[in-house]
Amino acid sequence: MKKIVIILFFIILLFPKRVIAGATPAGWIDSVSIVDNKLKIVGWAVDPDNQDASIDVHFYVDGAAGSGTSLGTTTANIPRVLPYRGNHHYVWTGEIPERLKDGNTHKVYAYGIDLTGDTNA
Repeated sequence: MKKIVIILFFIILLFPKRVIAGATPAGWIDSVSIVDNKLKIVGWAVDPDNQDASIDVHFYVDGAAGSGTSLGTTTANIPRVLPYRGNHHYVWTGEIPERLKDGNTHKVYAYGIDLTGDTNA
């Protein structure tokens, strides 16, 4: 029994619960592709202020939030191994707007929506 308590104590010391007050969401777009004539965006997003909760992710094309065209939203709630606790992976699939089918390159933006009212990022 002592060995189990000691091991748990060291695990808690090595991996304490992270609380970062005022932190903006972190994340990454891993890939953007076209699958079955639909746009597919894959990545991860987390609010370091509350790593146990999943956050919403908003997608825009050809401009940041407020200036780009909204593609849609999803929730980052699929299990993935990250340096954060919880489930923070997302896969979003949606229709490709007609105006994007012009043969030109378009830039996709993703914003993690902060759970505590801090800046979205």
